[in-house]
Amino acid sequence: MNCIRCDKNLGHADKNNADYVIADDFIVSEKRQNLYAITDKGETKIKSAEESLLIPEVQRVEIRIEDTLIQKTGVVCPDCYKGTDFIIWGIHKET
Repeated sequence: MNCIRCDKNLGHADKNNADYVIADDFIVSEKRQNLYAITDKGETKIKSAEESLLIPEVQRVEIRIEDTLIQKTGVVCPDCYKGTDFIIWGIHKET
C-alpha cells in the first residue's frame, strides 16, 4: 500500500507505520444521481422516490447527474501526516 500524498510504499500499512485519515485534501468531486421532487412552487432534493409521497402536490420526480463533493479517506506515511488530519487509526492516534 502507498501513501496517498507522496506515493511512498508502506508495504503492509498498519497502526505501527502509517495513519488512516480523513482530510480536507481528500475531498473530491464525483458524479452522483440526485433526486428532486418537482412541484408548482419549485423543487426539493429528496433521498428516495418514496420520500416524494410526503410532499404535497408533487408533479414528478427528476433524476439528475450532478457533481457532488465526496469525502474520501486515505493512508498516509508519518512524513505526510498533518496535524489537521482526523485520524481513524495509526501511529499518531492517541488511545
